[in-house]
Amino acid sequence: WDWWMVIDGENHTGPISLSVSYDLEHTAEIEIWLLLPMEETAGERHTIRISVQPASGNEDSNPLDNSVDFTSITDSVHSPVLKLISGSTSTIAGGIFSAKASLENQGNARDDNLRLITTVFSTPALMDGKSFLSVDGVSHDVGEEIPLILQPGEILSLNLDVMVHENSTLNTRFVVLFEVLGSFDENGFPVVLSVEHLIILDQQRSVEATILQESTRPIKEGTAANVWVNHTSTSTLNETMVLTASGPQGWQISCNKILIPENGLEFQSLPGHISPQGTQSTCEILRLSGTLKGDVSFTLNSIDGHHTFTEIITLEYESTDEELLFSNTQLIAGGSGGLIFIVSLLFLLRRRGEELGFSDEVEEEKDLAPIKGPPINGPPASKIQPTVQLIESQEFNHQPGVEPTVHPGPPPIPESGLPQGWSEEQWSYYGQQYLDGTL
Repeated sequence: WDWWMVIDGENHTGPISLSVSYDLEHTAEIEIWLLLPMEETAGERHTIRISVQPASGNEDSNPLDNSVDFTSITDSVHSPVLKLISGSTSTIAGGIFSAKASLENQGNARDDNLRLITTVFSTPALMDGKSFLSVDGVSHDVGEEIPLILQPGEILSLNLDVMVHENSTLNTRFVVLFEVLGSFDENGFPVVLSVEHLIILDQQRSVEATILQESTRPIKEGTAANVWVNHTSTSTLNETMVLTASGPQGWQISCNKILIPENGLEFQSLPGHISPQGTQSTCEILRLSGTLKGDVSFTLNSIDGHHTFTEIITLEYESTDEELLFSNTQLIAGGSGGLIFIVSLLFLLRRRGEELGFSDEVEEEKDLAPIKGPPINGPPASKIQPTVQLIESQEFNHQPGVEPTVHPGPPPIPESGLPQGWSEEQWSYYGQQYLDGTL
């Protein structure tokens, strides 16, 4: 406990001087002040003794009246104290700001009639912000009345976090207000405890981008498709944007006459919150080879990934004369594939026949010039087949000691003679067909 003396309205330390009675300064009125620590519980009984003794060391003739005792009961003291501990002073659009306060019971009695209200104001008014309030680690809704119970000497931590909407305008002012209701002053009148904190939105990151193609019509042969990639920065800091593009194999993509590398093209903009900083780029897509129709993807990112813009553009090129001719040739080849196969087969059979010894016979037949009768275009099936079968059997199926079987030759000439206008050579080739009635 701390104590001190007050004499005639002034603090006094040290001994007290008294005169003899006839000098009329032999009495003194002394106030004793006692300061109890916060740990003293309300309602406790204390006995206090105040005593005096001569400073000269002489004995008092009546020491029994040199002390006085009295008993006191510790009163209930309610003294909640609200303080702002820390908080953000600035913020950015799309960012977060915070404020932290504490509520302490500096009285010696339990305080169970307190209520907390936390409010966030903004100028201009914003309705899309999200706020998160915690009281000693327990989450609560901002704006609701939260009942509190404080034990003597207890301290509660109040934490508020606010997410700022990305569309918030520059120089927006936020005010965080903590209010505690249910407290009373020394005279018993209700009092509201409050602290507030100001935050200014003085930073922003804002980039707008457009990616547009010049035309949706097919691109003429040998010309490039034009695409415009434009972006404007109104950020309060430097912005670095990276442009990348990808398309079908054989298509060449360039911007501002520079081929877009794999890691992209970089564009830097100065702070544009006062004067917007715009960047315009003309991109060309030239088809060197490959498909005539395809998608080209353009992506514009900030170097830290905060901004991302993506656009997919579909392009179609007109086919060249060479490609059209090649396409028609393929169509013709596909439609007449059977004819080419037959011609190739006949060519192979002709070469095979020459290898098997038919060339001399054919040459001899060419020398024949029959006047009448059917034309001689080559040995009929009845004459060729036995010969081919004989040779094949000799080449592939011949066995030692076994003679191959030879089919009979041309039919005999009728008794009435050869048909009118026929030669023996013609009869040897077409006689059997004549007898069968198929000629």
